[in-house]
Amino acid sequence: MNTMKSSEVFNYKKINDLISTSGQPSKEDFRKIKEDGFELVIDLAPVDYDRYSIQDQPALLRNLNLPYIHIPVDFKSPSTEDYEHFSTALKNNYGKKIWIHCAANYRVTVFFSIWAEKNLNWSEEKSNELIDSIWKSDPNWTMNDVWRDFMMNARSLEPA
Repeated sequence: MNTMKSSEVFNYKKINDLISTSGQPSKEDFRKIKEDGFELVIDLAPVDYDRYSIQDQPALLRNLNLPYIHIPVDFKSPSTEDYEHFSTALKNNYGKKIWIHCAANYRVTVFFSIWAEKNLNWSEEKSNELIDSIWKSDPNWTMNDVWRDFMMNARSLEPA
């Protein structure tokens, strides 16, 4: 009997009843995500099978009848265009139960928090709490200027 829960995925965060985020789920994790009623997966990680991607994730999700949107965000160079694609995808699907992931939930917490400020009336303080819950959870990781600049630029955009 499989007792794995979708909440056990690496760096899992439940945002609300509709949105959960995490690092890269495994094949078995995706099966549980589907069983838990999620209706869409948004993936912000570039494909990198040697480091953190699973083989043929789109086919796996198709077989699970779980729609999939892939917006590959370069960790070393996130762009406002990436954010705008994410914002549009999330706004067009908000109301569905959505799982958003990347390699370790670093990209996702930044992108989602900024989106929530613009679309869910989150304060910057609440947004930063979510970001810090992942970015400050590992003393070996610190947010660099690339990500700070990205946040400043994305926060200055008009809501999608």
